[in-house]
Amino acid sequence: MKQDILIIGAGVIGLMCALECERSGASVTVLDKSLSGREASWAGGGILSPLYPWMENQAVQALYPWSARQYEFLASELLDQTGIDIEWNRCGMLYRGLKSKHSAEQFLTAQSISYEWLDSSRLRQLYHGLQVDHEPALLVPSIAQLRNPRLLKALKQLLVQRRVNLLEYQNISKLKFNGTGTKIASLQSQDKHFQADTIIVAAGAWSPQLLPEISTNPGFNIHPVKGQMLLFKTKPGDITSIIIEDNRYLIPRNDGHVLVGSSVEQTQYEKTRTVTARRELKQFFSYLYPGFGNLPVISHWAGIRPGSNGTPVISRHPELHNVFINTGHFRNGLNLAPGSARLMVDLITGRTPVVPPDAYQL
Repeated sequence: MKQDILIIGAGVIGLMCALECERSGASVTVLDKSLSGREASWAGGGILSPLYPWMENQAVQALYPWSARQYEFLASELLDQTGIDIEWNRCGMLYRGLKSKHSAEQFLTAQSISYEWLDSSRLRQLYHGLQVDHEPALLVPSIAQLRNPRLLKALKQLLVQRRVNLLEYQNISKLKFNGTGTKIASLQSQDKHFQADTIIVAAGAWSPQLLPEISTNPGFNIHPVKGQMLLFKTKPGDITSIIIEDNRYLIPRNDGHVLVGSSVEQTQYEKTRTVTARRELKQFFSYLYPGFGNLPVISHWAGIRPGSNGTPVISRHPELHNVFINTGHFRNGLNLAPGSARLMVDLITGRTPVVPPDAYQL
């Protein structure tokens, strides 16, 4: 059966694109090479902000605030429609050891984002057990988080309820072009044949395998970057906000679980967990909270992010008129997903773009 829109990739970007497409009135099919949402979207931490937003380029800074505002409403909608609580939580983020204090203050002030500098006395009062030095730390109370596996589960259930076709274990093996070579006429997996008016490639780090003809395009520098994370268990309330220092972070969940991440490894498509990353992440947790130094590691995992030149690609294919691309978000896939999906569908439908689109184009 021919669909209006076919989406390749069922991570958070693909699923959010599917939701936005369905809301626009389109019939939608989503394909994934394995289980939906089990790559970078599942492996990440769920922070709804770039780690250091003032250090990102203007393209990321434009999408981030719009996306962040959507998640509180999306969390409520998903709970109402699916019964799944994605645990959206405005817990705030504490920045330690900042080397760009002036840039941070300038950005936060320009965006009307409240912040507070905490001295050592205030830190000891608010963060019991935290190793405190003499440098003040920056608290941004408005930064939120969610449990990304729950988000993916809820999105999948909502899409199925809305009659979006979600097909897993569909590895695209063959493309058929129209007579002029300007459109993809059909796609073939191992056992199915697909046709659609519009195709969105949102396959994360695997997108170049589907689009080899533009792999040399300077704006399409998409490559795999491995990240490893650890999980610990404390008592609920022991750690109350996200804490970040030198690109490493702790993320406390409501039930006392604490995620510690993450490594950044230029690699191929392999998710081997390493002793080195395990040791370094455990040491980071122990450095921040010496009292938790003997806690056992509950889980250790790795994921593959779509690395890029710093700007995601949200664009029409430069040669195939019915193909669009949404990938290359690196560490920002989750926190930019609502805006990325909205901009993608704006481009497809000709609506007024939610943000100026030029920076994301190939």
